[in-house]
Amino acid sequence: MNKFDGKEGTWKEWSFQFKTQVGAASKMARDRLDEIQKAGDDPDLDSIFIDDKQEVVDKLGSELYSVLTSLISGEALMMVRGVPHGDGWKAWSKLFNRYNPKTPARALMAMMAVMSPKKVKDVRELSQAVEEWEIKVKSLKLEHDVDINDQIKVALLTSMVPGDLQDYIFQWTDAKATFENTKDRVMSLARNRATMARPTPMEVDHIGFDDWPEAGGEAWDGAEEVEVDYIGGDGGCHRCGGVGHFARECGTPKGKGKGEQGKGKGKFGGKGDGKGGSKGWQKGGFGWGSTKGRRQ
Repeated sequence: MNKFDGKEGTWKEWSFQFKTQVGAASKMARDRLDEIQKAGDDPDLDSIFIDDKQEVVDKLGSELYSVLTSLISGEALMMVRGVPHGDGWKAWSKLFNRYNPKTPARALMAMMAVMSPKKVKDVRELSQAVEEWEIKVKSLKLEHDVDINDQIKVALLTSMVPGDLQDYIFQWTDAKATFENTKDRVMSLARNRATMARPTPMEVDHIGFDDWPEAGGEAWDGAEEVEVDYIGGDGGCHRCGGVGHFARECGTPKGKGKGEQGKGKGKFGGKGDGKGGSKGWQKGGFGWGSTKGRRQ
């Protein structure tokens, strides 16, 4: 670990890493550090260690003091040196209350951060947002001894998620619904939504212009010519009777007179050169043949 020198804004991260390392060696020591933090400026150590053997408490306290002095410097080290008898528990209490004081203003700010979570618009960002919010909830309990019950946490979670997911929570929620169960169901649904929102890769064969028979390429195996009859209707242009576009996209000038919808007959894959009609897609091989009508 890096040494803690008392610089502003570095205590929270450093203390978290320190307690994590302590917990790897002794879960009891980690738990007692948390309890000392909750106790405030003048912790009653006798009540905190009431169920622990005194020799174990003294041994861990000495080891804690030794480790602390090796990992701090500057003002923080001077403060720890003033702790009598090398008591690591009292040294930790002094450090915590000096660099992370439990003031009413800090408690209010922590509570506001928990009670006013930001609304998430993209379900792909929901998981990270909920994790960050839960860290704030745990810090509020650990540092200020303020606990949030399950019903309030479910309500706050509901306020975070997108509107369409809120409807599902309203359907699920009942008097027995717990926060963990609700969170698991919401996260599962959000992951499914995020998966569906991702683009699905497609494998598409590339066909070049030279591959078409009309362009001189070899015909496909099994290809055959198909007769196509088209009667103009809702599927084609109402102005010229052609296919492949609608009247609003038609290039035929307006005012050429009224007449029946064009009727065409051609071969799929053949050239279209009908008189008074549209030539269709010739170069691409999608000629529709001639489309005969009373309008051009």
